[in-house]
Formats: sequence, C-alpha cells, structure tokens
Amino acid sequence: MEFKFYKPEWLEMLRTQEEVLRVEAMPAEDCLKLGLIMNRLAKEVYKRPAAFRVITGGQTTFSYLMSGTSTNNEWWMDKKLNTCRMTGVSSIRTLVEVAEGLRPMEPEFENENDFALCGGCFPLRNAAGRLLGYALCSGLAHECDHQLIADALAEMLGREIPRIVD
Repeated sequence: MEFKFYKPEWLEMLRTQEEVLRVEAMPAEDCLKLGLIMNRLAKEVYKRPAAFRVITGGQTTFSYLMSGTSTNNEWWMDKKLNTCRMTGVSSIRTLVEVAEGLRPMEPEFENENDFALCGGCFPLRNAAGRLLGYALCSGLAHECDHQLIADALAEMLGREIPRIVD
C-alpha cells in the first residue's frame, strides 16, 4: 500500500492536538457550533468546499455538504470514520503510526473501500479520555481535512494547538 503524504514530525503534534482538544461534553448545540465553525473556516481560511459531519451518541448530530462537494465526500468520511473507530485515534495519526512502523498494518486497512489511512476524522473525547463522538471533514488535501477540524475545535474551545499545516 502506498501511504498518503505525511511527515514523521507530525506524530507529536497530532498526539498533542488530541490531548489539548478534549471537550467537557458534546451536546447537539456544540455539534452545530463546531460544524458551523468548520464551514466558515473552509470558506474563509482554506477557500475550498468541503463536507462535514459530527457524530455523537452514535448518531449524526451535524452534517453539511458545501456546494461543490458530492456523495463521494460522504463515502470518504465513512472510510475515515471506520479507521478512527478501529484505532481510537485520528485517522491521520493512524496513517503516521502505520507508516512509521509504530502500529501494525491491519488487514482491514488494505480494504480501501471501507478504510482510509488519511486525515479527516478526529475523535471527540472528554478530559478523562472517554469517547464522545467524531468530527469529520472531506474535500481538501487530507492533511488540511484534519487541520480544519483541529482548528475549529481549538477556536470553539479557546485553545492553542500545534498545526501540521501552515
């Protein structure tokens, strides 16, 4: 399998992001707020259309496909979600860990119809580490899909984070 673009030095930044960007809870109102921030960042900062989804409590609490996206973006979000659910870490962190030999290349990852080793799914956890849900993005370069989610969470929470893209 050929790995998507990544830099080994991202690993520590990704770990830090996942620790710093923990939430107290993720009620529906916060899912809407996060989704709207992601939409605004795609328009104003990344200047590209993207699709977004926030899942909490096992259900989709926010979903939006900007003009210029398609059901193909939903399929990519599904694949990224499967990867994140399987590993418990962001889909891009999974990519870096597998590519660097720090996580085994699971047979499931070879199924590119159902799994994607690329950025765009971020686990939403509380301070104790309990999984509350997932935030997803598709439509940008995979590292930007990830960073857009992290940027939106950082803005919503008022926190500073290291960034894997400039």
